[in-house]
Amino acid sequence: MNVLTRTIFFSSVLGATLLLGACSKSDESGKTVATGSKEKQGELKTAQIKPFAATTNDTHDIEVLNEFNQKYNQMHTELEADLKKMLDDGNLTPELEAQRKQDSVLSALTMLKALELKTEQGRYIQGLLYQYWEKQDQKAQSSQAQAGARSKADLITANNQLEYWKSQNSYTDDDQQEESEKQQDAKPQ
Repeated sequence: MNVLTRTIFFSSVLGATLLLGACSKSDESGKTVATGSKEKQGELKTAQIKPFAATTNDTHDIEVLNEFNQKYNQMHTELEADLKKMLDDGNLTPELEAQRKQDSVLSALTMLKALELKTEQGRYIQGLLYQYWEKQDQKAQSSQAQAGARSKADLITANNQLEYWKSQNSYTDDDQQEESEKQQDAKPQ
């Protein structure tokens, strides 16, 4: 599976997870709340996709943001496996679980701060992602449900903006390969 396909797959899974997680049964009618992406986005009040001028650094920033998504997804998968193992072993306490999840949020914030993005669109997406993780941090510290709903909108907006950018850029695996080769050639030997 190529990198672009994996990225789209993980973005789709993340988006679907967020949308399905937000669904709930209606107490009075027993009907499920609509889960269509337009309806969910309307409820979450996500920002519209913003058009940005194409630059020569678009491919670089797309690659950096894809790497962030991949690293975070891998870290999250490992965290979930670790928590499940601790639960199975009887070693998981609510405090330890909350601390591990808080560490995951702080790691995401640290990784986002370290991104060296060169374009306005890249920094815009970075800002949306940073807002999402800041709100997750606030939510964990203060348990404000409203911060969680708004932050999901930021995450969906950031993912939508990145996918739109990739589609406008005709970003391919060849572009990624060229970018990787340039980065390796630029490293001092």
